[in-house]
Amino acid sequence: AAGLLHDVIEETRPEGREEARREIREQVSPEALALVEGVTDQDPEAGWYVRKDAYLERLKTAPRDALAVSCADKLDNSLWLIEVVRTQGKDGLKRFNSPIVSKVAYHAAVAEVTARRWPDCPILPAFREVLDDLRRVADGVEAGQGGGR
Repeated sequence: AAGLLHDVIEETRPEGREEARREIREQVSPEALALVEGVTDQDPEAGWYVRKDAYLERLKTAPRDALAVSCADKLDNSLWLIEVVRTQGKDGLKRFNSPIVSKVAYHAAVAEVTARRWPDCPILPAFREVLDDLRRVADGVEAGQGGGR
């Protein structure tokens, strides 16, 4: 359930976030809420780098299963970034509020925190494999190859 709900709180308007938390706690479980909180940007209004640093700090103490939710989310995000570059080239990245190399570094940091806390996390090998693909794509963008059209 937490995997499906992982973005609900941060994508809810500020005035509705406490209600979203209450609904997850009451309609799903307090454990699911703890996992969702572990992978939620707590201050969606803050800048990208501030949010991601805080996220990484939270992962260091979040419930262990939150690491699997986080890795699955970042794996999916990595696949999407790869597809954006392959289909739209470097121009497709203009919509993001951080460069692709920063996203790679952030995703790598999520993998590192996970590996330290839960070396046998079942999603970690697949996430690392996709992360390697994302690194190659990012290296191509930085080299001016840009992928895509």
